[in-house]
Amino acid sequence: MEMWLQDVRYAIRTLVKTPGFTVVIIISIALGIAANATVFSVANGLLWGLLPVKDPGSMVTFSEGESFSYPDYMDYRDQTADVFEGGVAAHFPLIPASFAGTGEPERVWGQGVTSNFFDVTELPMVVGRGFITGQENAPEVVLGAGLWQRRFNADKAIVGKPVILSGRTFTVVGVVTPAFHSVDQILDTEFWVPLGNTR
Repeated sequence: MEMWLQDVRYAIRTLVKTPGFTVVIIISIALGIAANATVFSVANGLLWGLLPVKDPGSMVTFSEGESFSYPDYMDYRDQTADVFEGGVAAHFPLIPASFAGTGEPERVWGQGVTSNFFDVTELPMVVGRGFITGQENAPEVVLGAGLWQRRFNADKAIVGKPVILSGRTFTVVGVVTPAFHSVDQILDTEFWVPLGNTR
């Protein structure tokens, strides 16, 4: 302990004798702390922030690398029915679509999800509902809040109206909360369709 105190005293004396060097050290340490805090804040928001679901602590994500097939999903779902209380839902990689119907056509990105996706995640809806479990081929779409505001001026009467995605007509059944963009926090998904519409 005595040696440690001597080292501290020596360091303080050295820093006092060289004020320019001391200022450079203090600024370097401050910049390092600020950079680390900034990087952690951005990473936390993009990668580790809590999802706006009813019980984010109960959500589990698993994958087989890049992606896995629909038969694999059904296998997981059936074999884990007793493990996960709300069941197992799946989402698949982003799909591009040309969004038409009102105004100029626009390229948007969405996801194909299992019909129970919104039941399992229990995401709050601004208007409408999620998909009906078991109806994997229903021509329905849930819009992201950003797309809904941008294209429809946040019209609450949007539910039940048709929209055109890449030449196919879908009926809007709901609009998800603005806090949700994707289960993969770094993505910005603007619509969701039942998985049967992407195969």
